Amino acid sequence: MNNNRYSICWLQICPFERLEGGLLKPNRDDYPYRLCVLDKEKSFAIDVKSGVSYEYIRTSLVYFLNGEAKKIENNKRYAIMELHLSILGIDSKDYEYANNILNDLRNGEEFINGNTISNEEYLEYINNENTNKIKVKNK
Repeated sequence: MNNNRYSICWLQICPFERLEGGLLKPNRDDYPYRLCVLDKEKSFAIDVKSGVSYEYIRTSLVYFLNGEAKKIENNKRYAIMELHLSILGIDSKDYEYANNILNDLRNGEEFINGNTISNEEYLEYINNENTNKIKVKNK
């Protein structure tokens, strides 16, 4: 779902590492895409499952756009690489959660910064969330 300011989309929430020569590389391998509500005007995204916010960094596949690289700090996660909903799909429950967040944003609601936990704690949270989704069927 899109409008001029907000969109419900998939974003990768990950930290960056600084390579030799000062180049920045996002750690995209360890961090999966997350369903988010993106506020394009204020450049932040709300993770639909956790309800926390992350600064949005505009990138292309290789380059940062409009000097976005200057914003990046060590050990901090950022939302990057926007994918349209049709690429990964969305279930009705998650769409409902996303619309609730969208309404909260329109009403001026503030969200907690997602970088209050470490990258290790975040990965543990994500892995636990994915493990809990898998249901074993007993015969």
